[in-house]
Amino acid sequence: MSNDIIKSYKTKLTNTETKLNMVLNEMIKSYPNYKLYPDVNEIQNIHENNTFKLEDVKKEIFLLKSSIHKDNEKIKKIIESKNKELKMLEIHNKKLKKRYNTLIDSDQSSIGLRSQVEDQYRKTYLSFILLATFTLSIGVIGLNKLTLIRNSNLVKYQ
Repeated sequence: MSNDIIKSYKTKLTNTETKLNMVLNEMIKSYPNYKLYPDVNEIQNIHENNTFKLEDVKKEIFLLKSSIHKDNEKIKKIIESKNKELKMLEIHNKKLKKRYNTLIDSDQSSIGLRSQVEDQYRKTYLSFILLATFTLSIGVIGLNKLTLIRNSNLVKYQ
């Protein structure tokens, strides 16, 4: 998940929080008048307007939550795909290692072929390490950021 998406979520969350605080402050100010004078049209209109604003903020929160959930699912799919690639590389790496060990033990193996297998083994091993590091980094960073955003959203609105 890129930093731009994370910044976008933070901005949306901050904006939504600001709107929610404004609406709640307006409701806190107007609600006592609404309870005291429920039949006054102007007071009724103010209360209804605040209620509509609150519903709009609730919709924004729901859409933000849904968007975060969708991005989280995308990240999970990417991680699953990378894990499958890692498993395939591990299997291929084991085969290469067996072949390498067989060639080392064999007195008849040629130095050129042995060198080629060693090079191929090193390249495969290096790509395995790089892919594992990349996958783990993306997973940890992405899930950590989404968890922080989700937790901050839950804590702020409870």
